[in-house]
Amino acid sequence: MIVVFGLSNCDSCRKALTWLRNQKIEYHFVDYRKNVLEESTLSNWIKDVGWENILNRRSSTWRDLSSEKKGGLTADSAKTLMLEFPTLIKRPIIETGGRTLIGFKEEQKAKLASRQL
Repeated sequence: MIVVFGLSNCDSCRKALTWLRNQKIEYHFVDYRKNVLEESTLSNWIKDVGWENILNRRSSTWRDLSSEKKGGLTADSAKTLMLEFPTLIKRPIIETGGRTLIGFKEEQKAKLASRQL
């Protein structure tokens, strides 16, 4: 089964969920603002796609962080920040068949539609 992680008030997440429903693809949605994101889940994503691809540097949360917190990031410090501030995680993140997809654009739609995961 596909697991979609994101925020219920996120436009991209809502679009992804609507698309999955319309394609009759079963999924489970996890709002990581309401359900604490497990460190092991984030660690798996980082291992699969790299923390640089997960960290949302365009968010207002990122802009509001001190230069001290943003400077000299490593995988560990980025993971700590993302666990503390879940809105720093790009969304949606879709887990399927041992793969991690980030975002919901044409590339992710094509992979989900063709089930080539």
